[in-house]
Amino acid sequence: MLKFRNINATPNDPVAMWGTEGILTALERGTLRHWRMVAEAAVDADSSVAEELEEALELCSRPAAVDWVRARLRMLRASDEQRVAHRLRLLILQSGLTQTEFAQRLGTSHSRLSTYLSAKVSPNATLLIRAEDVLEALQLSR
Repeated sequence: MLKFRNINATPNDPVAMWGTEGILTALERGTLRHWRMVAEAAVDADSSVAEELEEALELCSRPAAVDWVRARLRMLRASDEQRVAHRLRLLILQSGLTQTEFAQRLGTSHSRLSTYLSAKVSPNATLLIRAEDVLEALQLSR
């Protein structure tokens, strides 16, 4: 159970009341639930919580927490197109195929897939379902 020392807040209070010390404590001694709370409170990059989080991340001695929170913030702050591109990248990585091979199995060209991966173009939902189907078929055949 996470406990704060020397600050006038508890882990049950809003993250905005924790200050840098409370955020650092949550990163170093908290769980994924606490990391998630911190990231969600710092979505607005111009907020005081975001500033306090940046300071805490610099001081944190728990690399896994730093990496997870930074990755979560990127996702929370990403556009829909960036999130779709990220999802496609994950599917390709999980497949073990090259982008060209994945594009072929998906029924599109490598150049078109590249536009999706760069978030220049957002694919329709059907393409995402097909991409998941490609991965599932590969996993079943292994």
